[in-house]
Amino acid sequence: MSYGGREEVARTARALARRVARGELRPEHVDEELFTATLHASDRGVPSDPDLLVRTGGHLRLSNFLLYQSAYTELVALDCLWPDFGAAELRQALDEYAHRRRNFGGRKEADDDWPMDASASPSGASGHNHRDGDGEGEGGGDGGGAFLRADGVTDGVTDGGGAVRGG
Repeated sequence: MSYGGREEVARTARALARRVARGELRPEHVDEELFTATLHASDRGVPSDPDLLVRTGGHLRLSNFLLYQSAYTELVALDCLWPDFGAAELRQALDEYAHRRRNFGGRKEADDDWPMDASASPSGASGHNHRDGDGEGEGGGDGGGAFLRADGVTDGVTDGGGAVRGG
C-alpha cells in the first residue's frame, strides 16, 4: 500500500474542488465532517480521530502518517522496532496512555500559574499568557502570541533557542 498523509489531504481537497466545480456541492457546505468522510483513509476503516498513535523506533514525529486524523491524537514513542512490537510493548503504550491527563483542547488549571513578563522571555516579549479554549495563545506585545514559560518550556512557536519567532 502506498500512503502519504500530505497526498491524502491534497487528494481530498481536489476531490471536493471537482464536486464544487461540477455544481454538485456548494463551497459553504465543505466542512470538517465532509472533509473527513472524503479522506482516503476513511474508505479503509481507519478511525477519523484515533485516541492513540504508537510510534516505534523511538521517533517523535508522525512521518507523514494520518496527518489530518491525528490532530488530537496522543503519541507514544517506543524504542523498539516494529518487527519487535508485541504484547508487552502494546501494554507499555496503553499504560502510558492511561496515565495521561487529556484536556481535549481546553486549558489546564496549571496554565494560570505561568508567569510572563519581559524578564522571563529571551526575546524581550512582554504580555500576558492567556490560553483560550482552542489552545491557541494570546499575548499583548511583540511575542506574536507565543511565549516562553518561566520554567523554560515554550508555549508556542520558537526558533529552537527559546526566542519567539514572528511578531
